[in-house]
Order: sequence, then C-alpha cells, then structure tokens
Amino acid sequence: MIRVKYATPTSKGEMYDYRCSGSLINENYVLTASWCFTRTYFSPIEVRLGDYHFANETDCINDGMTYRCVDNSEMFGIAETIIHPNYDGGYASNDVGLIRLNKTVKYTDYIRPVCLPLHGVKRGKIGDVLTVNGWGFLRIDKYGETKTKVTVILRERSDCLRARNDESKICTGPLSNNTSSACFYGNVGSSVVFSNENQWHQEAVVSGLSYCFF
Repeated sequence: MIRVKYATPTSKGEMYDYRCSGSLINENYVLTASWCFTRTYFSPIEVRLGDYHFANETDCINDGMTYRCVDNSEMFGIAETIIHPNYDGGYASNDVGLIRLNKTVKYTDYIRPVCLPLHGVKRGKIGDVLTVNGWGFLRIDKYGETKTKVTVILRERSDCLRARNDESKICTGPLSNNTSSACFYGNVGSSVVFSNENQWHQEAVVSGLSYCFF
C-alpha cells in the first residue's frame, strides 16, 4: 500500500496532506483511482511507500517481549499520472488510474507489489468477502492513524444506486458484525483484495465517489 501526498494552495502558502491511497503493482507503477488526479484544488506531488503509522517516521513494534523497528518509509516523486480514457468524473465510471514513479522501486520485506488477477484466476462472486486496505476514516467520526483493513461483502450491483447501470463498478456492503467503513475520505484509491485458497489478488480500487462501490 502507498499514500499519495498533495499540495493545496492557501492564503498562507501551500498546505501538504495525504488524500489518496494506492497499491504498488510493479517497480515503476502504482494503481489508484483517476479521481485522485482530477481535483482542481489540490495536486499530487509525491508517493510514500512502506508506511504503517502515518505519524511516525519509523514504525516499531513492542509486544512486551521484543522490540523491533521496520525500515523507514520511502518517498518517490511522480513522473506521470495516467487517467483511464473513459473516466467519467460525474459518475466515477472507470475510476482507475496509474502513477508512474520517478525512479525504480527496490523491493524490501515491507515494500512489495500486489498481485493482479491473471486470466483464469477465480474472481470474487456475490456473497464473497473482500478486504479493503488503507488509512482513511474507519467510521465517520474516527480517522485511522495506522494502516487498517476492513472486510466487506460483495453484493449485487443493483444494491448500489450508483453502480446499477455501470459495468465498471462492483458493489459491496458491510458485514453484519462490522461497524467500520471503507468508504469515507482518505481511502480513495485503496486496494480491494480477494483471497482464493490463500492466494490474494486485487479486485478493485475504492472509487472517488464511493459509498461502498468500487
């Protein structure tokens, strides 16, 4: 998982924050949402890889028995943003895009690409559980400071108003025992993954107009 850093002009100069997520798919490209490139009031400037707790430069684990720190996160510039040619911002149709990084990523224990589904790989079907990863709001009143995963269930496209007549979207909903949400500010571009016999691959990205459709 990656985080996208943005610059927003203000009367006191530029303000910097992280507004989108994405997933590394190879040594040079990040998969995210086209929505993340089409905002008129803020612009993507950098990509941060290897992050876990966004407030810490170095993430460490202390379970009472061992104390271990992981590699520092790494910053990459953005060489190019690629918007889907059929992206429709009004309806968030085909809301998928790519970031080409300004240098090649060296894989580590904490920076790895996500798998994409090859032809013939079992895809999620209605009723299957998907997992959304990211740093956005877990609830409308609670922002996640650490990278978190939320499980959702794949539903009929007709259950989502904005996805009913759009083949580029899938529709999901919360599990009955899950009060967290993947569909608030900060999770746009996050990966939606599916596991088949412990083999994980990315099924979709969180849309910029997502109220749990991807």
